[in-house]
Amino acid sequence: MFVKFAIEPEALDDADDASFERVKRNCWLPNGILVDSGSLVNSSNPDYRSEIETAIKNFHSSGSPLFVRIDDPIDWQSTQACSDLERYQDIFALALIEEARALEFGVPESDGEYSKICGGIEAIRFSHADLAIRLENAKDLSQRMIRKGMSVEDLWQERFRLLAMYSKRTMDRVPQVTIVDRYAVPNIINASRNDGLFNLLRFVHAEPPGCMVTIFSGYTNTEQYKFNAYRRLDEEIANLGLSKAKGIRQIQVFLCPSRLFGNESHDRHIRFNEFTCEIGTGVEVFSGSEVPRNSTFALKPPTQVQTYIEIANNLKDGKLDDWRWPPRG
Repeated sequence: MFVKFAIEPEALDDADDASFERVKRNCWLPNGILVDSGSLVNSSNPDYRSEIETAIKNFHSSGSPLFVRIDDPIDWQSTQACSDLERYQDIFALALIEEARALEFGVPESDGEYSKICGGIEAIRFSHADLAIRLENAKDLSQRMIRKGMSVEDLWQERFRLLAMYSKRTMDRVPQVTIVDRYAVPNIINASRNDGLFNLLRFVHAEPPGCMVTIFSGYTNTEQYKFNAYRRLDEEIANLGLSKAKGIRQIQVFLCPSRLFGNESHDRHIRFNEFTCEIGTGVEVFSGSEVPRNSTFALKPPTQVQTYIEIANNLKDGKLDDWRWPPRG
């Protein structure tokens, strides 16, 4: 669902405005994670260097577009052949290269073919970046139904892990994971469907660094319901072995009247900072070891995040009660 990609600095130097905009709009923002060791901000093109710097600052403050800095530089100068690129296949999956290197690699440019596979890396001209096969596959996956019987572990790895991992690397504030699912708490009381939420929290907790998790769920407004819900939360969260030093630093559960969810157009989603995953059956997809039933799925880009922030704010304004870890006081 996300593709880690690198840009050869010379490709950025030679880029025109149209190709640079296509990379930002069609590659980086919706489905890309830019991998760089600092070479891009040293580009000789001041306009694009400034835009890259601004985008990276936005990532550190809001979580988008997705970016990861690596310690060891990518040695583009000694990457003279397609086989040389293979040494980086554990670091990124897509290389946006300049024209001369594309010719050296034998990257095609006609008959509907525009890229070449170099081991585990797809190489493509910077100007053709939005035609990359890996990006097309990622975009398709970001809107594809989640099928019954799929391994829950595979589901996390395929659609959520990179998003959770890299959206949590902001520097200016504690990263946020927001779960909106009216049935999340009712299902933990229902013995037959009670582990979807906790499985999800286990996955999130395993991805460093720390984050805050906020959950909005339905509530029947009875003391017995609240007692049962809080007992289950206390038991299961204790089993997660959370530590404020890593993983999940804080969990807050807001219990809201179920009628509030009926007022919202999308009532089941998970938001990682500014990226939102709409999931038809909500956290239930993480129940057990295999997805229990088919579910619609759609990744929503940061340009739509305000809608989901407003939904959360409306639910928070109408909440009846809340539970948190660590406990108050």
